[in-house]
Amino acid sequence: MHAVRIRGIYATALTNLLSRQGFRIVQPSRAICERFNLAPNQEPYDLDLYDLDDLQGVFISGEEEGLEQLIAALQRELPDAIARRFDLGLHAVYRGVARSSTSEGTVFDLGGMSALLPGEILAPGETALVQVAALPGRGQAPLLRRMIGIPGRYAVLISTGRIATSRQIEDYGERMRLSWLGAELAPKGWGIVWHTAAAGQSRAALAEDIDRLKELAAKLDCQEEGAPQLLLEGTRAAQLEFPGAAKRRLDELRNEVVPTLAGHHQAKAAGNKEETDLLEQMLRKFARPRAKGLIAAGPLGQDARPGEVLAIEHVKLDGQVLVLGHGTVTGLAREEGLVELEREIKAGGEYDGLGIPKEPGDRAVTEFTEGSWYYRTRYYSRTGELKGEYFNINTPIEVYPDRIRYVDLEIDVASLPGGEPRLLDEAKLEEALARGWITEGLAARAREVARSLLEGRSG
Repeated sequence: MHAVRIRGIYATALTNLLSRQGFRIVQPSRAICERFNLAPNQEPYDLDLYDLDDLQGVFISGEEEGLEQLIAALQRELPDAIARRFDLGLHAVYRGVARSSTSEGTVFDLGGMSALLPGEILAPGETALVQVAALPGRGQAPLLRRMIGIPGRYAVLISTGRIATSRQIEDYGERMRLSWLGAELAPKGWGIVWHTAAAGQSRAALAEDIDRLKELAAKLDCQEEGAPQLLLEGTRAAQLEFPGAAKRRLDELRNEVVPTLAGHHQAKAAGNKEETDLLEQMLRKFARPRAKGLIAAGPLGQDARPGEVLAIEHVKLDGQVLVLGHGTVTGLAREEGLVELEREIKAGGEYDGLGIPKEPGDRAVTEFTEGSWYYRTRYYSRTGELKGEYFNINTPIEVYPDRIRYVDLEIDVASLPGGEPRLLDEAKLEEALARGWITEGLAARAREVARSLLEGRSG
């Protein structure tokens, strides 16, 4: 089975999940070795998995077959996990054409796709050898760099001529051996950065890996002129978003290994890593013998209060994050996890799905319930007359200290006073399913919630 390296706040839960699915865990951290009774190993990985910058999921890269198997394994276990595959390969090398410049750098045409080279301004039409350095997603452009790095199993061949070793290789003698070997094996004009997996490998194995990388590097000089042009294929990559239900399931998976707070991963995604770790350490003292369920510790001091202002973070299935506005907390039902927000509506345009104008003095009252697969917004006129209702269908709602967060599942239900509720945007849900962002199970859940709302029941 494929070897996977896992890093980040989801490491314990994902190690539990993926090892049961037959994946081999390699290069585990000390904590993971202790929790799973694993022997340290520095084997090369086929798949690399680590936190997204916003901690709302993970970035995965590797060869396509293994990547698809990993995505399937996660989506089988996590009911609302969303997969976003990138068209560009990570570390792909292009001869790109400068298209335009911004304050951030130069936008390059890569042949039907564009990416940003930060910090450099090139004239339109100028060509350059560039490599895909990062795939941030969420509506942001892929990032390029001028330095070329060609990754292998044990090393990266780099165009700077530098020889270096992974900081994870602590043995001084081994670091020196690899440094001398790197200087010996590196082709003219190139350098070598040894991976952690290079430690202890024979000279023959390392030389074989470098020989393969030399062949790839030679291709860069043999390509026909012309741009834009793909010169070297990159590594397939994807984002896995973990909304509310996925985080709760990951809490349970982690709790099978080590006592875990209910809301552990949501709290860490909110930036409360140290506080969560400290509280769990304290509460573990009172979890003997081990309770089967998650440790219930309340909302870690994150309760909203009347008069506070929260943002509404509306995440699209393609990963874009939209802030629908900011609302004032006007109602709370703590036991039910309900937060009511009120917003003033800017005049101009129409309400989506309702076909009625937005007028001066209109206000929106929205009820969010933690864990719910939908929320309701009621729109009122300046005089307090109900103008319409809108039900947004989404992944289970998460309430953070500063915001409400969910991933929009596209289909919605709307109604005018005294009118029949109507289903909206079902075609967008089907498109998301066709693009592989969501599973049939998640699409079916969204349709089920919509049916319940159309029939006047909660979903």
